[in-house]
Amino acid sequence: MLRTSYITFVGKLREGISSSRRCDSFATEGADGRSALLCIPCSSGDPFAVYETSLHLSIIFSSSKQTESVLSHLLPQRPVQGATRDLEEQISETATRPSEASSLTLSHWTITLTLLYTLVVNYPSQRRFYEMHQELSATCGMPSPLDQWLKSVARTLHRGHPFQLAQIVRVSYVEGHLPLPSDDAQTASFPHLPSVALECLLDNIQGLSRQSSWRILMSAYREFGLPVGDTRTWLSSQLILEKSSSTDLDEWLREREEKGEISRKEGTIDRWVVELKR
Repeated sequence: MLRTSYITFVGKLREGISSSRRCDSFATEGADGRSALLCIPCSSGDPFAVYETSLHLSIIFSSSKQTESVLSHLLPQRPVQGATRDLEEQISETATRPSEASSLTLSHWTITLTLLYTLVVNYPSQRRFYEMHQELSATCGMPSPLDQWLKSVARTLHRGHPFQLAQIVRVSYVEGHLPLPSDDAQTASFPHLPSVALECLLDNIQGLSRQSSWRILMSAYREFGLPVGDTRTWLSSQLILEKSSSTDLDEWLREREEKGEISRKEGTIDRWVVELKR
């Protein structure tokens, strides 16, 4: 309830400030004189600031409706999902709008979050991701390491390589290899919002890979036993679960059991039978 109320409040405040184009003290400071909770336009009057902060919050709160609304303002004429036009037509149209292209100055954080969100909501199709990637690369540009990482995440997810995917979507890997600032000036009051939103999307991507691997495993095996050989470690790897602890895997199996996908084999310990029709 609190999350829904907060998201609604953010959306209405965002729309009000954007429509009025206010850049005064009300828009930049809270009632107590500190930076506003929503980190909306700073003294530079950046029109994207309120939307970028709303984007971070909507992703963290898993509010797709709000995310779509925010992106419709940040990326006009660039839907992140749904039916798409021919790519050549979109590129041609973009080329006829030089003023819009030149004015599009999204941060690397926003570009990254937008592309990852596009990858998640359109899964398993990646057509819109690559269309959006081409458009944003042409109009905004992005550092080569970030560009290569985004394409690597999409490629590895598509090919169904859970172990490789787990390596490149770890927060420690992202922090050590990508040119994303640790403190975004547009979210000075809450500098960790972008990184928290990124972590949420990376969790979603791992979840997509996990579900895909699980469907393959259920179609390939009628039953399996965790004590057999190194099954626990192998299964944890395939499902991108923590291998150093059995907690995540055991919780995952309990959830599958509650959903009726598997059941414990009678008279055995840690041996499971696949229940779903293949």
